[in-house]
Amino acid sequence: MFNVSTVPSVVYEGALRDGKFHGKGTLNYPSGCCISGVWDNGVLQSMSFHFSDGLGFKNVESWKYCKMPDRRFYKEHILGLRPAGLSHLTQDTPTRPIPEGCYDVGDGFYDPRTKCVTDPKDGRVIRVPTTAEEDWILANCRKACDQPQGYRPDLYENWWNEQGYRAGDQEEEEDLQ
Repeated sequence: MFNVSTVPSVVYEGALRDGKFHGKGTLNYPSGCCISGVWDNGVLQSMSFHFSDGLGFKNVESWKYCKMPDRRFYKEHILGLRPAGLSHLTQDTPTRPIPEGCYDVGDGFYDPRTKCVTDPKDGRVIRVPTTAEEDWILANCRKACDQPQGYRPDLYENWWNEQGYRAGDQEEEEDLQ
């Protein structure tokens, strides 16, 4: 049985069995993101995720987006890099300002003082991250900061090796020979 249902602003298009997702289906979120997958009695068995800009995601192990040595955003893969001083700080243009002391987590702002993620439009609490997610946010997300960060060797550790090659280039060069 194929069905279209709306679950608080999320639209599901796909098969149901006994009121549960079953078979192929897609969840479409208001942000423009979607999850396409195969469910078995309401349990997701396999999936692919697409962000609102078209960037696809299948599994964590092979995820290379915005990681060393290529930290470009998806739009920079499509449109190319912008000149110095006009580079992108985020995937969105214009870059939205972050409230003081908070972190931009994509769907909102995380405030470590309240341990909540708030909606960027109206400031209401939209979720409370787990401890593991909080650790990830603090280590990886963009923070509101009015002070320059200064030199951070951890941002350069994998860029160059002792022979002067960019990390990964030497292996690519050897693969081409």
